[in-house]
Amino acid sequence: MGESLKSHRELILVAGVEGGGVSLYGERLDDGWRFSTEYGDQTPFMLADSDCQEAIRYEVPQSATWEEALGRLDHLGWLRLPAVMVHKEFRDKVWAAVQQRLTGDERNAAKLERWRDRCRQPK
Repeated sequence: MGESLKSHRELILVAGVEGGGVSLYGERLDDGWRFSTEYGDQTPFMLADSDCQEAIRYEVPQSATWEEALGRLDHLGWLRLPAVMVHKEFRDKVWAAVQQRLTGDERNAAKLERWRDRCRQPK
């Protein structure tokens, strides 16, 4: 049953680097979207002196609202990671969330520009 649910999910956004990241998935339903978040970190596996032989992976249960999904992404530190992709239907929503969280601190200028690019927002 889990695989059939995953097959209907659409990738909403990815933030990450080689070795790990955060992905937000959405599933279209008659009454709106449901979201789930996946986190992966292969760092323990890649470290030669690590006793851990497996990557860290987990999926956060579904969120019923966009705000819940953002809260879960915030908890996972999505904005500390570079933007990789954003679903075209969510570009404005993601950009608004990014601006709300990163604007006002000059140290975030490069992050803001990368998210602006991935969200296809004008300069």
